[in-house]
Amino acid sequence: MAVDEIIVRLRARLQEEYGVDEAAILMDRPPGGWGDLVTNDTLRRELAGLEQRLDEKLEFKIDWVRSELGSEIGLVRSELGSEIGLVRSEAAQAQSRIEALLHRELRAQARWMVTTTIGCMSFLVAAMGLLVGLAQR
Repeated sequence: MAVDEIIVRLRARLQEEYGVDEAAILMDRPPGGWGDLVTNDTLRRELAGLEQRLDEKLEFKIDWVRSELGSEIGLVRSELGSEIGLVRSEAAQAQSRIEALLHRELRAQARWMVTTTIGCMSFLVAAMGLLVGLAQR
């Protein structure tokens, strides 16, 4: 007798004894058979393997991001250093121009003051000479 015939007879007998629903519970197998059922141990092993693979992938991606960020930060530092150097150079040039302008203006002011002082003194000497000359007459 074939296994299928035995299953049919057993189902019929169980239905007679216990009813259709109860027979279905006792007779029905999971799709694919009982061998496809998963035990807790199997689940633990599979989850442990999955966790290990995820950890490896995550570690790889973290290392990649760390490397990329390190490269980018290095570039930013380099560019920032260049920009700071340029700003310092421009500030030094501006300071030199301001100092040169200040010296030129101070020299011009000193020349004007000396010239004006000499002119005023010459005028005072001439005026004193006139006053002395008028006082002697």
